[in-house]
Amino acid sequence: MKKIISMSLIFAVLAFFVACGGVESSEPAVGIYGQVTDYDTGDPLSNAKVELSGKEVTITGSDGYFEFKLTPPDPGTAYDGVLVVSKAGYKDFDGRRDGVTIGVQDRMVRFDVQLQKEE
Repeated sequence: MKKIISMSLIFAVLAFFVACGGVESSEPAVGIYGQVTDYDTGDPLSNAKVELSGKEVTITGSDGYFEFKLTPPDPGTAYDGVLVVSKAGYKDFDGRRDGVTIGVQDRMVRFDVQLQKEE
């Protein structure tokens, strides 16, 4: 009888972890995320190219959001990122040109970008 109860308890615990997606990492998420929108209307811009420090590239979703999860070189050290955002029909946002650096150390940092239409 004890074996049946023990096995049932183990099965219940395993089922709980599977249902909940397993064990979460104790490491906090570190990175940069944000939304790209139209400067005039505030509408989200899908399919905008977002480049981080010339190394990583992503494309915004239909909601205009992007995200880069980062691994700093050493715990407690900062990561300084520069974004370049482009979309056909819009003026580019270039953090290198404008001197905009995003410092990230131990959390997710939000950085939204508004693009103006080309004339």
